[in-house]
Amino acid sequence: MQFVALDLETTGLDPKTDTIIEIAAIKFNIELEWDIFVMKNAEERSMLIHPNRLLEQEVTMITGITNDMLAWRPHFDEVRDKVRDFIGNAIIVGHNVLFDIAMFSTHEIDLNKNIVIDTFELSEIFSQDVESLNLGFLANRYGLIDPNEVEHRALTDTSVSIRLLMKYLGEVRILEGKKKQIWNTLIEHDSSQTLSTISKICHQIKETNLFSDFLSESTPFSDETIENIEEENQDSRILYEIHGNPHEELEIIKNAFKTHTHISLLTPWYKATLWMSEFLTSNNIENMVTIPYNKWCSMSYVQDLLLGNEIFWRKKLILILKISFWMTETKTGLLDELKFYGEERNMLDIFRTEKDEIHIWRKQYEKKIKNTPILISDVSNWESKNRNRYTLIKDIPLLEDIIRRRESKEISFDQLYSSIEKLQGDKESQDIKIHMLDMVSMIRGIYESIPERPTGPLVSPPGAYGETYFITQKMLWHTWHKWLVHAGKTLEIFWKKWKAINNQIASREMRKNIEHIDYAIEIFSVYHTYQSENINITLNINLEKTKITLIPRSVKVLMTPILKWAIGYGINIMFPQTKWFLIREYGYTPEEFSDSKNEVQSKTKIKYIEYHPDIIIPGTVILTTSQKHARDIGQDLRKVHGKNIEILIQGLSGGKWKMLSIFKNKTEWTILIWLIDTWRDEYRLWESARSIIIAKLPFDPPTDPYFLARTVWMSNNFSEYSEPIVTIRINTLIERVLSGWFTGSILATDSRLINTEWGKRIIWELL
Repeated sequence: MQFVALDLETTGLDPKTDTIIEIAAIKFNIELEWDIFVMKNAEERSMLIHPNRLLEQEVTMITGITNDMLAWRPHFDEVRDKVRDFIGNAIIVGHNVLFDIAMFSTHEIDLNKNIVIDTFELSEIFSQDVESLNLGFLANRYGLIDPNEVEHRALTDTSVSIRLLMKYLGEVRILEGKKKQIWNTLIEHDSSQTLSTISKICHQIKETNLFSDFLSESTPFSDETIENIEEENQDSRILYEIHGNPHEELEIIKNAFKTHTHISLLTPWYKATLWMSEFLTSNNIENMVTIPYNKWCSMSYVQDLLLGNEIFWRKKLILILKISFWMTETKTGLLDELKFYGEERNMLDIFRTEKDEIHIWRKQYEKKIKNTPILISDVSNWESKNRNRYTLIKDIPLLEDIIRRRESKEISFDQLYSSIEKLQGDKESQDIKIHMLDMVSMIRGIYESIPERPTGPLVSPPGAYGETYFITQKMLWHTWHKWLVHAGKTLEIFWKKWKAINNQIASREMRKNIEHIDYAIEIFSVYHTYQSENINITLNINLEKTKITLIPRSVKVLMTPILKWAIGYGINIMFPQTKWFLIREYGYTPEEFSDSKNEVQSKTKIKYIEYHPDIIIPGTVILTTSQKHARDIGQDLRKVHGKNIEILIQGLSGGKWKMLSIFKNKTEWTILIWLIDTWRDEYRLWESARSIIIAKLPFDPPTDPYFLARTVWMSNNFSEYSEPIVTIRINTLIERVLSGWFTGSILATDSRLINTEWGKRIIWELL
């Protein structure tokens, strides 16, 4: 078999609007020598391509390719035939190579008939324990880098992807037991021929008793109904909400044990729930995280897929393989153990357990939870209205966000299209489906036509980089009301017809799609026929994906019962502007705040210093509010520090977990630059940081949809809303940092703090 490894450097990530600036290809064969796979007969090709446009600075930063390097290079039309002839019918290899194939397709080279082995997909299966599946990160982890190679150039990446392939082929070759049975079983379901091709390379011998004992020791399913532990114990437990310094909360929890044997703690979200559990465990306090039923993987569904006759498309096949391998090793059965990427996230709900589905992991968990003194739950999943519920620590922006997410209604047109496309049935059903898609397109088109979208000398169309717009229902109804009503009602009529014809739905996946369509049509029916001043809409356009979120403005009404018994912390109420903002927005009176908490706040101050790259030391975390500002700072630091220090920049240095892993392991050689809201609750980061610099204050910009929804009635929304809220947000950040055992200094370099009157007022109010 002949292979060709491919890698491209491009002007961006959209195959429809971006273009190729470098092509690298290595044609080779694979041979097995003494149980080691080696590359033979390698033939390399590499060339730079003129893109018919000037490169943006970000592209040069990522690739190292400059406009001068491309000035006299050939255009793609001049080399297209040579490239296609070199690839031929070879098996294509690469890391995320499906993107390269899509890019070639828009450049009139069709590679869809070639067999493809994507090393990123193999990484998902064999490198689940690695923080990042970025090619450079994997190369460092497995020692695949040649020190003489140029980082992040196409030919280098191509060579590394071949070495990574050899490593994973070795993993496949030594598969045994249940994993080998799973692999061989899925070969029969693979429409892409990827697994069978890899098996041929590895000389895999197919077994005859395929899948006969898969997970036989760990699948005792039961029809037994176990009462939900939250409902069972809610009357016997006192409830506390956790929104602040865990050291403060620890003392309150210990005191609570004097009068209660069981306590429930509610945290902002699931990540904070897990962190709080670790914190209590480290202080020798027995606890357990309460787990919603849908956090577990449905073992019966995975088995049905493997034992059935369905042929899977590529992404679903890889997802099933990944989940099946994991199920042979997991000790909990919780899907959160796995990392998911791209389209997999949209498919994941199908693999979750349903309410009446109970297996051994859930049964064991619910036995333990009954006798655990502390249960920790995610507040966004908690529906109890227990009157013994107390909020210990109050974080206004966080609670506001929880309510916003809980009360808002969101529809992704991309997912809705996908759910309708997957509907099955006879010819009449397919005709109905076409009409439904037409109505959804009409509704989406109306939403996209309302705002004034940006124009100008952009090569790519509006939406290419993601745009969010604020829409009131009045704007929506002004011209398009009758068309929305017509499209929504017609969509509902066709949907009822489809369900009447296809009234027996057995497939689990189809049930999920039907639920998704039901939800969307219900939202359309309500919000397209009922006008309310309390409804605002955000419209997000990103490439061809459009999403709408309907937001209620009645935050004050929704906040009141949640904060009724709250104690003030994480916000500074000693200064009139912030105090009256809270009174006006949330209905508090000064007597409701605890003065004792203010003494804790006043111990810590943020210090302003003038920014210069020379003052930045390794181990510093720089927080800002925009990706552009993060990249500008990164450029300044690179000029001063050169290659002596690694600069990690959001959007340029890989994913979040990769960056966090590098920073924690190389704190003395690394500087991290990210956005404030992204890192605020990463407690583990603050344990490693030596110093923290707030480079730009997090103001809500006037274009932010939620800002407009909240301030539309204010005469001066900047001073009335922005000043107090930025004080609250920064104080909350500082409090979070101190919760993570941070021992360094917290600095600010935003010159507005000392050069403007409002900045001086804000820095005076900070902790």
